[in-house]
Amino acid sequence: MDFDDDAFEPVSQVRTVPAQQLNLQIQLGFSVNGGVATKCEAVLAAGADPNVQDAAGRTGLHIAAMHSNTDLASVLLRFKADCM
Repeated sequence: MDFDDDAFEPVSQVRTVPAQQLNLQIQLGFSVNGGVATKCEAVLAAGADPNVQDAAGRTGLHIAAMHSNTDLASVLLRFKADCM
């Protein structure tokens, strides 16, 4: 199997995320996708970024809107989720 060296970013350009922050973002993703506003609030209070995007570019606020989950949207907005 041949690899194209140009397809990979140099290690110096790869963004690293501390393990604790990564854990918070994973928990936020599960709580948003599960529609659990109380868990989402706890994870955001612990320092998760409300504007992180999934692989499709959706934020938690996008997902809350797609599911008409106003409780979840309210929590995300209180923690400064970006509406744009």
